[in-house]
Amino acid sequence: MTLDRLEAYRADRTALEAVNGELAERETQVAVQSAATPPYSLHTATLTGLPPTPRVISLLERQAALRASCFAVERFAENLDDPELREIVRLRFMSPRRHSWQEIALALGYRAEHTPKRKLAAYLEVYNMNKNEP
Repeated sequence: MTLDRLEAYRADRTALEAVNGELAERETQVAVQSAATPPYSLHTATLTGLPPTPRVISLLERQAALRASCFAVERFAENLDDPELREIVRLRFMSPRRHSWQEIALALGYRAEHTPKRKLAAYLEVYNMNKNEP
């Protein structure tokens, strides 16, 4: 996990919501009447789905990529062993409002803003070094 990927999380979530909204607008519903199955009484069934247009296919591909990116960051945060690091990642990158390093330091009981920042940077450096080893 890199700092750039963590910082992109909030923008990816916003983009995913926009893609989901556009897909919801493009969803179509068709009501059909059927009497093909026993007891052969006429009833109405509603079919919903997305038309296979190039734009919809592009949106679905974008949605899959954004979901994968967001899921990777969420899984990384959930698997952090240190609860302080989890809180740092949650406050700085995953909360709806981006908290300043000073706010994070105060929330964790530190006096200086550089403490949580350095703690995260040190963890990411070790994490990425170990990740690249075979």
